[in-house]
Amino acid sequence: MSNQPTPSNKLLNTSIKGFLDVSGNISILNDFSLKLFHSNFTTPSLSIDPYSFNVFDDYGIPTSIPNTNLSFLKDVSFNIQSQLNNLNQQIIGLSDVSNLNVVGNLVVNGNTEFFNGLRIQGNGATGSQGYLL
Repeated sequence: MSNQPTPSNKLLNTSIKGFLDVSGNISILNDFSLKLFHSNFTTPSLSIDPYSFNVFDDYGIPTSIPNTNLSFLKDVSFNIQSQLNNLNQQIIGLSDVSNLNVVGNLVVNGNTEFFNGLRIQGNGATGSQGYLL
């Protein structure tokens, strides 16, 4: 038995107003898409094709999400945007640090300038060129 729909199961240019009960699978062939509309029939809110999900904004501009990108979301259980906003705020905060407390080692690969003094508690050693070791 084939998984392909028989000609009698095809809906061609069909409009249904109201409730439709589908018991079984809906197969969309030939690389066409499933389009979901909110209130008008000019621009869909969402369309799904064999390659991507397309989400439309209020101006009808789509954002395409390729199916290959969706596989990265399989274990996501939180709002990604709020986490990105939180991380962004933390990064912005690093550009204007008035107090920094490092517990453990601090390694700086490059030149470092200190203004208004430098206090070292504990052992401090300098190298041959006057740098702290």
